Amino acid sequence: MKTVKEIVNHPLSKSVAAGAAGAILLLEAHPLYSGVFFGLGLREALLAFKQD
Repeated sequence: MKTVKEIVNHPLSKSVAAGAAGAILLLEAHPLYSGVFFGLGLREALLAFKQD
């Protein structure tokens, strides 16, 4: 259960989820909201590679 929690809370998995939500919103003709989700996904992807 601990490994599942680590995978779900990892920034790259959040990035993939936000990108998928952005793509779905783009297909539904909501470009503003899809841009918000793509930006959130980009932020999470950059946080995944941040060095402490």
